[in-house]
Amino acid sequence: MILPDNRIVIVVDQRPKDARTPRERCVDDEIAALGGAPSALAMGTIDLKCSQR
Repeated sequence: MILPDNRIVIVVDQRPKDARTPRERCVDDEIAALGGAPSALAMGTIDLKCSQR
């Protein structure tokens, strides 16, 4: 966009900030990778995998 005084301004759209913790993002990503309905065993594995984040 060019302003009336001939300065050029670049407009960049921003994504909304993700307020989840790294652990929450990890759990959500792992559940999505399994198709959305993990078993109790899978949840235990996910919990262990994401516990260090």
